Amino acid sequence: MTAVADPALGFWLRHVAAAGGLWEPDGDTTYVVLPPPLRDAYRLPEELRVTADPDVAGRRGHLARRRSSRPRRGRRTGPVLR
Repeated sequence: MTAVADPALGFWLRHVAAAGGLWEPDGDTTYVVLPPPLRDAYRLPEELRVTADPDVAGRRGHLARRRSSRPRRGRRTGPVLR
């Protein structure tokens, strides 16, 4: 896995990897495959794209993350998962 510039996103991606998930950067987004326990805990799809850029998330409908909370779809407040 490569380094991620956004510290919060990097933390979350390390959490995903430690739980058995996968992630791979893809341009200004990151493709993520969640393992079943995280998918169920976060109520997210198994495969998703995330970004740290709120503008990219808004244009493409990627997953956004509010500060101090779990990821939520369709939010553009706070940092966004990359």
